[in-house]
Amino acid sequence: MFSAVLAACGGGGGNSVFSFTPVADTPPTTPETPGDAVVLQPDRAPFPLVEATVEGFHAAMRKGQVSCRDVVQGYLDRIAAFDADASDAYPDSPGLHSVIAVNPAALARADELDRQFFKTGQMAGPMHCVTVLAKDNIDTHDMKTTAGSLALANNQPPDDAYILRKIREAGGIVIGKANLDEFAFGFTGSSSVGGKTRNAYIPANSAGGSSSGTGTSIAASLAMLGLGTDTGGSVRVPSAVEGLYGLRPTLRLVSQDGIVPLAHGQDTACLLYTSDAADDTP
Repeated sequence: MFSAVLAACGGGGGNSVFSFTPVADTPPTTPETPGDAVVLQPDRAPFPLVEATVEGFHAAMRKGQVSCRDVVQGYLDRIAAFDADASDAYPDSPGLHSVIAVNPAALARADELDRQFFKTGQMAGPMHCVTVLAKDNIDTHDMKTTAGSLALANNQPPDDAYILRKIREAGGIVIGKANLDEFAFGFTGSSSVGGKTRNAYIPANSAGGSSSGTGTSIAASLAMLGLGTDTGGSVRVPSAVEGLYGLRPTLRLVSQDGIVPLAHGQDTACLLYTSDAADDTP
């Protein structure tokens, strides 16, 4: 599975935040739908979101056990439950502060992918409906890119970074932007936009940096995959302190286009994922 991701990058109960919540308005399908349509099961059991693998998710989709909207809404619910400070709605939230912003277009894109898949049985690509949280120094055309700094709080890029454009073309959904050390400089996981990121396992401990938000959000299963950047350990450190795999490719193997730089001679985009996801590796 991860070879497909790299290629794409350019080369509980029904209302539990631990599983998806079946959504009533998921595009309906019937056995009479022509061609290779997949029928979405009305009585489907919850699909577990914690450390979910892409392979397992796609297999469940092909059986009609889960929709794209189900999964995207499930991860958005988990972000609401675990990332913000404790509130009346979520009194036990650890306040991870790993996500700077969620994508308001994520559910609409999920619906588009569902209409395509349940009608034709064909996925949009190897990352069909794979939820991605991207470090907020990676440009997104539909969300601001702040690099964690109030100086760039209103910075709206005109297009996606190359790596995110390729992910979307492969069917991936960017559901939000992750917190980081400001301008990707540091190892404490603090920014003037997102505050201080907490460790997903021991909130009082360091989340590492500078891809702190990506590390914590993936360790907390707030998305399937995370994108970070690494100059001198900015992905490897969060991965080490939060039980993740942090894959740093050879420099220039992945384009730096659209990434707010710390050091052009060392920066590269990187992938973060949970240890269980290694089961997907061919």
